[in-house]
Amino acid sequence: KHFDDRIRNTLVKCENYIKYDLSGKGHFSQQDRMYYLDQKAPTVPRCRTETKFNVWLGGETYKKTCPVEIERLQTLPDGYTEFGMNEDGSIVKMPKTRRFEAIGNGWTVDMIAWIFSFMKF
Repeated sequence: KHFDDRIRNTLVKCENYIKYDLSGKGHFSQQDRMYYLDQKAPTVPRCRTETKFNVWLGGETYKKTCPVEIERLQTLPDGYTEFGMNEDGSIVKMPKTRRFEAIGNGWTVDMIAWIFSFMKF
């Protein structure tokens, strides 16, 4: 995707992200951010991840993330959230929104393992 005038006219570069104001209200909400490829990633939100986790590619180009990219950020295997189980126990392909919800607000597996490695049980 490429910047439109609403992004171009309100863009502010910050340390870990670029913010802009699509609402015109000056809020610079979380969904109005693009994150740098070479900086820290934010917490993966559970709700509306697809619109809140844009990645700046340089110039006036950015992309929305896909479930596999978010799985990788959380150190999950590719396709980890691709299938789920219905109430009747049948396996179903999960919609993209549900995949983002399953990953969002989660903990990065490798980081938790590292934290626990210092604990004595």
